[in-house]
Amino acid sequence: MKGGNQVKTDDLRQVIKIGEVDGEDLVKVSVSKLKNWKACQQKYHYKYVQKLRPKTKSRPLTLGGLVHKCLEAHDMGEDWVQVIRDYNENEFSKLFLEERAELGDIPRDCLRICRAYFNHYLEIDKKFETIACEVGFMIRVPGTKYVIEGIIDKVARNTVTNKVWGIEHKTMKKGLPTETYRATDIQTTVYEWALAVMAPELGFEAKDLGGMMFDYIKTKPPTVPKILKNGTMSKAKIDCDKWTYIEYLKKAGLDPADYKDFIDTLASDDSFRRIPLAKSKTMVKLIMTDFINGIDQMKQWENKPTRNLAWTCDRPKCEYRELCMAELQGIDTKEIIKLNFETREDENGKDSGTDDSDD
Repeated sequence: MKGGNQVKTDDLRQVIKIGEVDGEDLVKVSVSKLKNWKACQQKYHYKYVQKLRPKTKSRPLTLGGLVHKCLEAHDMGEDWVQVIRDYNENEFSKLFLEERAELGDIPRDCLRICRAYFNHYLEIDKKFETIACEVGFMIRVPGTKYVIEGIIDKVARNTVTNKVWGIEHKTMKKGLPTETYRATDIQTTVYEWALAVMAPELGFEAKDLGGMMFDYIKTKPPTVPKILKNGTMSKAKIDCDKWTYIEYLKKAGLDPADYKDFIDTLASDDSFRRIPLAKSKTMVKLIMTDFINGIDQMKQWENKPTRNLAWTCDRPKCEYRELCMAELQGIDTKEIIKLNFETREDENGKDSGTDDSDD
């Protein structure tokens, strides 16, 4: 595939274009766009045709988005704590008290989650060399008018094995998805295909591509330990990491050395998991074929949306549920749209980065 070019936006941030990707007659599609269409064509119509976006984000999306920004800043060598300070000052502190109560203490929760994450991977990450962050790509599919776009969180090389991995941060509030879920995940399959195409632009050979790595991060913040009546810190088994426990020991004026044995039992394995996955060329080819066929179907029926009325309208709650139900009842929805939505362009292929259980 010829005609590639690379745009370097910052030290490590990349925007890569392969083939002819600009033109009024071209169709630009991201994985999230096609997944939305397959889930519910009416939802797709609200989001991508009418371009309606909820004014208020849910807690999972808000917290997950802030965690992602902190990880990106850290990978770029920037101050990730300042990202939280900026969010707190410019966004969170300006919300109504009711909105903050509904979201929870996002800044504080994000700080505890990210601190535990970076400490958990402190030694492991010394074996990885970051090639690029937030790798935006636009790739023209040969023989079609389709341009596949997306943004890969991180591309890194394992300096021990010399294998290159695309890394996708996935925040979650429940347990890990199944192995079958990962094997059939469309997003990471498309990203693995894209990385093989973009390898020369990123400075490595396609044969050195290991695959995609799922970087799972539990968004349930560590539980705060309690002070007992006798003035000591509780050693009851709680979902807490050692760094949070030490923080609250110091706040209480207690010496962490006196609690060393208990602190050593506190692990983060349940909160953070990285799972590498290399898919066969056959699987990648077949899933990419299905992906292209899905785009064909989407373009054919894009202007004739059909509602997928099912339990998924409520669990997890669809962000367009009230609007959709009002239309079904013949209610004028202008005021609903005015109060609850704003008009925004597409997110240029950026996936929410949350596991489905968090949506």
